Amino acid sequence: DDATIYGDKMRIKQAVRILLDNAMKYTPRGEYIMVSGFIQDEYYVIKVEDTGAGIQKNELNKIFDRLYRAEQSRSKQISGHG
Repeated sequence: DDATIYGDKMRIKQAVRILLDNAMKYTPRGEYIMVSGFIQDEYYVIKVEDTGAGIQKNELNKIFDRLYRAEQSRSKQISGHG
């Protein structure tokens, strides 16, 4: 099936790049990162799964706050995209 994505091309690329960068930063060497795309109802879904530490449930509502970093990532010497 074909799907049309409406939006700012540069922002969409940026969002996908940030998801992939963060997955690579926080997934231990030798573990996996899986990227998939599919159509669900009338939406195109881009899914990034990894075996990194993940984000605590109580922090999920903050992940779209600009420059926010989850507590466990603050202890690492890595700069995040926020």
